[in-house]
Amino acid sequence: MGSKWSGGVLRWVVDPDGYELVETADYDKRPFQSRQSLIDLALFALIKKERESNNGKALCLRPIGYDAKRGRGFTQDGKFDVPERNEQIYDPMKRLGLFRQFAKLNERDPQALISFANKNGLLRTTFGAEPVDQWCCTINGFRNLTWAYDRASSPTARAIRELEDRHKSMEADLPSLAPSVAPLIAHTLGTPVATAELVLKNSLPFTDSYSSLVESALAEVRLQVNTSLEGAASPFLVPAGGDSPGVEGIAFIPHDLLAAMWLQFALQIAGMRKRQTCQHCGRAFWLKNTDSGGRQRSQRSDTKYCSSACNTAAYRKRRKQAAQDNPQAAQ
Repeated sequence: MGSKWSGGVLRWVVDPDGYELVETADYDKRPFQSRQSLIDLALFALIKKERESNNGKALCLRPIGYDAKRGRGFTQDGKFDVPERNEQIYDPMKRLGLFRQFAKLNERDPQALISFANKNGLLRTTFGAEPVDQWCCTINGFRNLTWAYDRASSPTARAIRELEDRHKSMEADLPSLAPSVAPLIAHTLGTPVATAELVLKNSLPFTDSYSSLVESALAEVRLQVNTSLEGAASPFLVPAGGDSPGVEGIAFIPHDLLAAMWLQFALQIAGMRKRQTCQHCGRAFWLKNTDSGGRQRSQRSDTKYCSSACNTAAYRKRRKQAAQDNPQAAQ
């Protein structure tokens, strides 16, 4: 069983018998990201250490009856022939907001993970076993990034205050994290622990490396989305429909369910919002081109002001300036 490609879309397979949690050493050992942050590397090093202490076993999500199914499909001449089954096959990109549903999962609730898998399948493979600890890390990653993006893309006073509070909390937690995390980073990078502690401090998001917490948060979101999509989606020429010959355009096709969720996130960021600068107060703001359902909004692409207050203030300023330039017209 594997993902299927047809007409430039991903057709992801969900096992018809559902999924279960099993402790096993036979699982997909690929990392869920092509490149991890230093904290991720330390976390996965700790996970690997725990697995090794358990004879390489990990709690995994896998299809029910996996052991009985895995041997089926091979003919005597060695060819793979999968019999027809009542599989659920779907295009994850058509399930709008799937990445947000995933981010809202309670990773400590096994039934929540099973329910998501029963509806949408596994993240990286359609037939195999995936460690629950990697699911949990990925859920937490999506949750943190969507939280940061939602506040940075609509930087109200409350949103900025929440970003500030989070930054202060992370800085406060660093001294307690460093003794346990820094040695793992040092071992991974082959550096002294003191160097690892310095690198760890500088790797925290939302630091003074950027002009504001908003810019820092957006930079962190871009970095994580870009690295997660690296090698996980491919461009695909889409043919024109009907009697029109030629190519209609280029689509980006995710390789698996996890890539589809990252691609959904990227498309929401790129397609729904356009960055503008307010011509009255100078603040950057985000112009919404579409709503959450992809429908066109009435807001014009040449909007000059971040709010109605700035629009009104700019109007009054123009009137005042006009009165000063032409006093007789003002009378």
